[in-house]
Amino acid sequence: MNENQLKSFLLAADEKSFSKAVGKAFISGPALVQQINLLEKNLGFTLFVRKHTGIELTDAGVIFYDAAQKILDIYNNAKDAALQLESRQNSVLRICYTQEMLPRIFSDMLHLFTQAHPEIKPQFQSCNYIDFFDLIRNDRTDIAILTEPSEKYLDKLKFFPVMREKFAFCMKAENPLSKKEIIHAKDLTHTTILCGRTNYMKVPFEEYFKDIGNIIVTNDNYNLTAEFNQLGKDNAYLITNQWKEYHSSILKVIPSDIDAGMIGFIYHEKTPKPVRTFLDFWQTTRDGF
Repeated sequence: MNENQLKSFLLAADEKSFSKAVGKAFISGPALVQQINLLEKNLGFTLFVRKHTGIELTDAGVIFYDAAQKILDIYNNAKDAALQLESRQNSVLRICYTQEMLPRIFSDMLHLFTQAHPEIKPQFQSCNYIDFFDLIRNDRTDIAILTEPSEKYLDKLKFFPVMREKFAFCMKAENPLSKKEIIHAKDLTHTTILCGRTNYMKVPFEEYFKDIGNIIVTNDNYNLTAEFNQLGKDNAYLITNQWKEYHSSILKVIPSDIDAGMIGFIYHEKTPKPVRTFLDFWQTTRDGF
């Protein structure tokens, strides 16, 4: 039993004639009769008494008529609700990021994207880095911004690289390094480097600095209050350069020439249409940034 069979049956019953039903169904007479014959075969009982003057519902057909109307109404209502839901999902881009602000390059690109695609509405969600992966896998967000993760953490997710990043360092004004315009690796020999936990990354922070200075993981995610309380005059907090604006309101932030790897987006391999549209837009537009 399918939608076309039910529609053919109800139309023929209302018109009391196969030929009149054909005129309103926009299908051929044999096709309409075939639909009804298949329906009767599937149901196991006859729906119509065929006469030379027309057709009439059998007693079983009368009972089934009311049920068929309800079945078709339920089907149409469910179909409409599902289509509306898919339409909403196809017009919303859910972007996940940490408590830190979106990097300038991302917010600028997003502004251009919404101008080019006003039909897609961004929605923002803030959470911890480590939660990004499960949120995307469980379809609670579409895309997240972070440093390139390891294959272990990706596991059926995809990484879309955007740009190579440099490290930067947050510190108090009394730190001697705060007087520099740029920090080189050799400048960190006697500095204790504080950082958030980054075991999800393809190359964790500890690997970058294992031969440079003393590095200490202070918290599971970036926490500006925790960072500030940990800082003394001889230590610095490690960030990547794109996020410096978030920290520069209360700390000195000095850029470095030390490579921090790729930053970009993670998303599900079965990506919804808004994500693919966004990634395609980024691919064609990012050369101008």
